[in-house]
Amino acid sequence: MALITCPECGNSISEHAPMCPHCGFPKKTTGTDFRDPPRKLTLKEKMFILSIAAGLLLFYAWASGRLFG
Repeated sequence: MALITCPECGNSISEHAPMCPHCGFPKKTTGTDFRDPPRKLTLKEKMFILSIAAGLLLFYAWASGRLFG
């Protein structure tokens, strides 16, 4: 039985425990990875970020006088 460190509270817990007995932080069933992998952005989220960036670029061009003149 190996002991691993809980990423939430830092106490040692068994690698077979489904959650930390000290703080209750759930453990993933695969290996000792406690966190989910980062999710990919949806198309809607990507388009939103792109439109914000384009809007900021247009505002900068307008404010600096480089847009129409």
